[in-house]
Amino acid sequence: MKRGSSWCEPLLELLLSIEKSGEEERNQKQGCKAFIRCLLCGKSHPIILCPDLPAKKDPESQGQEPVSVQSNSCMNDVALMALIVEINKGISKRKVRCLLDSGSQRSYILKSTAEALNFKSIFKASENIAHTLFGGATTDARCPKKCSVKVSPLGKGTLFEFDFLEQEVICGNMSRLPKEQILKE
Repeated sequence: MKRGSSWCEPLLELLLSIEKSGEEERNQKQGCKAFIRCLLCGKSHPIILCPDLPAKKDPESQGQEPVSVQSNSCMNDVALMALIVEINKGISKRKVRCLLDSGSQRSYILKSTAEALNFKSIFKASENIAHTLFGGATTDARCPKKCSVKVSPLGKGTLFEFDFLEQEVICGNMSRLPKEQILKE
């Protein structure tokens, strides 16, 4: 814009007069034909400029739980904590793999193992139990039998007595990890 042009001087004077008189804000509000009302507080401003925005939750996010994704897994296999122990019934002993699940609230024994060692059921569990599996699948509720089993570490004489619930299947096939892989990690 050249100074001294025919339309520059009047425009410059108009801008200066608006700035001096403080009519800039009033003219913007009066000249606006759009009627905007905030959905959160009901005042006349856009929702993005609402001072109550951080205090109120987005209605779409209510009822949803945060989702976490584990992307730092170094291998496809999952190593479960397991040990080999002996279960005892009188003079008969049997080596079994004991799967340690820190998230479980109960202890289980395979029904076939309990029958092979002729464990007698103490009683039926007093409650119906249904299992919720990974992915959200739920098993049918049932009232399992409970039996008392004596467990000892391999080669040790110390016996520990636990109550176990009988279960047809506890988990799928568990393959053994190579020792080199365990030592590497």
